[in-house]
Amino acid sequence: MSFYKAPVKVVKEIIRIQSRFLWSGKEDKKCINWVSWDNICRPKEEGGLGNVNCSLGKGDSILFWFNRWIGGSSLKDIFPSIFGASRLPFGKVEDMGSWSDQTWEWDFHSTSEDLLDSPTAMEEAFDLIELLTDHTPSIDSADAFVWWPNHNGVFSVKSCYNSLRNRDEEDIMDVQSISVLKVMWQSNIPSKIKIFGWRTMLNRLATKDQLAKRNIIRNEADKVCIVCNSADENRDHLLFFCIMSRNVWRNVTLWLGMNDLDGLVGGDHFEKFCKFQHRSLKKKKQKQILAMFWMASVWSMWIARNNAIFRGIPCVLDDILYYIKFASWSWLSMGKVKSNCPLWYNWIHAPFDCFSTASV
Repeated sequence: MSFYKAPVKVVKEIIRIQSRFLWSGKEDKKCINWVSWDNICRPKEEGGLGNVNCSLGKGDSILFWFNRWIGGSSLKDIFPSIFGASRLPFGKVEDMGSWSDQTWEWDFHSTSEDLLDSPTAMEEAFDLIELLTDHTPSIDSADAFVWWPNHNGVFSVKSCYNSLRNRDEEDIMDVQSISVLKVMWQSNIPSKIKIFGWRTMLNRLATKDQLAKRNIIRNEADKVCIVCNSADENRDHLLFFCIMSRNVWRNVTLWLGMNDLDGLVGGDHFEKFCKFQHRSLKKKKQKQILAMFWMASVWSMWIARNNAIFRGIPCVLDDILYYIKFASWSWLSMGKVKSNCPLWYNWIHAPFDCFSTASV
C-alpha cells in the first residue's frame, strides 16, 4: 500500500465532506463546529471522534472570513453574525490576531457590545473561539493545506496517528470520562444527543462561565443562572446543583425507582445513575438503557435553559419532566431496542416494565 500527496482541490473536497457530514449529516448543509478539531481528532478511546484535519501556514495569503481554511466552509458562512460585527471583514488570517510571548491571540475586530446585542452572535463567538483553539498561524511556513502532524506538510499515516495519541497527560481525558463516553456512544439515542453528551463531559457547553472565560460575557450580572437567579451559571450548577435541576433529578429517580443522587456531578453522577439494577433490564444492555434516561434528563434541562434565555419561556418543572419522558420514549421507539410495551401510558407509569420481555 502506498500514499501520495493529494491535489489541494481534492483535499479541500475531502475536508468539506468530512466537516458537513460530521456536524449536520448532510454534504450540502452548512453547520457550526462545536469542539476544536484537535479534540475531535482524538480516537474515541481517548474521548474524541476519530477524525483528522489540516492547518494553515503564516496566514498572510488566506482571507480569514472568505477562504475555506477550516472545515469545508468559509467562516463568514458558518458565523454570519460575528462576520457582520467584524470591523475587518476582508482581513487575512495574520490580521486577525497577534503574537504575545510566543502565544497567538485572536482578535475578531468586534466589540463585546456588538456580541451582547444578539444571542446568536454570542453563541457564534463561543463556537468560533472553540474552533480556533488549536489553529494558530505558523511563524515561518507558507500557507498551504497540509497534514498538520508532519512539519514538512506531507501526509503520513504514522505521524498523523501517533501525533493524535501521543499527547501530554493533561490533554488526555481521564479514564472515567472515557468510560462514560463509551457507554454514550453505544446507547440508542440520536447522534445529535451523543455529541451533546460528549460536549457535556468535556465541559464545552456554551454555559455562561465558559462565555465569560472567552470575554463574550463581561458583566457580572450576565453570569447569573437564569433559572434560579441565585448563583453564577456553569455546567455543574445548571445540570446538578440548581434548585430546578435538583428537583428534576429527584423526580426522575423517583419515576425510575432509584435512590436520590443529590451531591454528585458529571461523570460521577452518570456512573452512579447507570449502576442502578432492575429485574427487567438485561445486564448486557443495562448501562446503555440507563444512559438514555440520563441523557434525556440533561438534554431536556439544556433545552429549557435555552428557551428561557433566548425565547423568554419560563422553566417549569412539569414541562421538563414531560419532555424527559417523551424524549426517552421517542428514542426507544426509533432505536434498535424492541420494547414489549411501547405504549405511552405504560411508559410514563412503569418504564422498566417495557423491557420485561424485550429482546435487548
